[in-house]
Amino acid sequence: MSGTNGLSASGVPAQVAEKFLVAEGLVTLTLTDPDGARLPDWNPGSDFDPVLPDGTTRQYSLCGDRWDAYSYRVGVLREPAGRGRSAYVHDELTVGALVGITRAAQRAGCRALRLRHPSRTVAGAAA
Repeated sequence: MSGTNGLSASGVPAQVAEKFLVAEGLVTLTLTDPDGARLPDWNPGSDFDPVLPDGTTRQYSLCGDRWDAYSYRVGVLREPAGRGRSAYVHDELTVGALVGITRAAQRAGCRALRLRHPSRTVAGAAA
């Protein structure tokens, strides 16, 4: 990935497979490999920096099914006072668009808490 679309050569290519408005000011994106390949593993509390088609980046926390090796899900809150990245995701990023993704990184001091239901995990940062 490179050059004209602003994607980082060091990023793994991903495609926006789904985009849903889930609440006022909140969209979820599902990202997949354009060729259907497995994405790098991640753990609860992991962050990644998507490289958007306009060349900007921002750190987001991964959510969703950690055991789904073929997609990442992220929620993006519109931040009116931000630098425009969330507005870009909300207003311009479309299903089918390519983004670059960095390897998911575990946040320092993050702990996962297992709930009674075995498929649910809650992550939180230690104070």
